[in-house]
Amino acid sequence: MEAILPRVFASDPSLTAVVASAVGVEDIDMSILGDALHNNRTITSIDLSCNSISPTGTDALCQALKSDNVVAAVDLSYNQIGWMG
Repeated sequence: MEAILPRVFASDPSLTAVVASAVGVEDIDMSILGDALHNNRTITSIDLSCNSISPTGTDALCQALKSDNVVAAVDLSYNQIGWMG
């Protein structure tokens, strides 16, 4: 995740997908990713499957995506979101 975040913050035009499956992403990472997505207009898909994301982390990402018109697909499967997420 740390390798991708600088490119997301910089809106790297060659980066259209965030793939961070099964790499130990946690709620704090979701807040940072959410901040990075606020000004990014190149990311169209996000794969965060198989991590340690709870409803708190999911909420942080959802808040960021409310103002995003570019991301079309998000995979949060196999996390610890539960029915609240």
